[in-house]
Amino acid sequence: MALNLQQPNYHKTTTAAKLLMLRLLQAQITLPSDIALKAVCLAPTGKAAQRLASSLRGQSLSLLERLSLDSDSEETLKAAIPDEGMTIHRYLIECGKPMDELSSFSRASDNELVFGAQSRAAPPMLVVID
Repeated sequence: MALNLQQPNYHKTTTAAKLLMLRLLQAQITLPSDIALKAVCLAPTGKAAQRLASSLRGQSLSLLERLSLDSDSEETLKAAIPDEGMTIHRYLIECGKPMDELSSFSRASDNELVFGAQSRAAPPMLVVID
């Protein structure tokens, strides 16, 4: 877990992109190849989520261009970088939890609330929250 608390215009997005790429590269090296790399961008509003995802993707792709990776590794990493963001609320809904269950912590573990139910698609490797 990394927490980046800085004032405006102090390169928070660049720092987040570097951490994202570092963690994705680490996961690509250490995890079995059948595990998909995935990251999601979340924010309180849709506009903020899209802005975060767009900035993070641009910075991450710029960093990726500077690395000398084989084409398969590069494509895998590009696919893991989120294209679009979503609201925290929408993400929780899409993880398969009805609204009445989201407020009940006795029915779901904390990991399940944040990373999605295990019976659904694989949880993301990284969650970037603005």
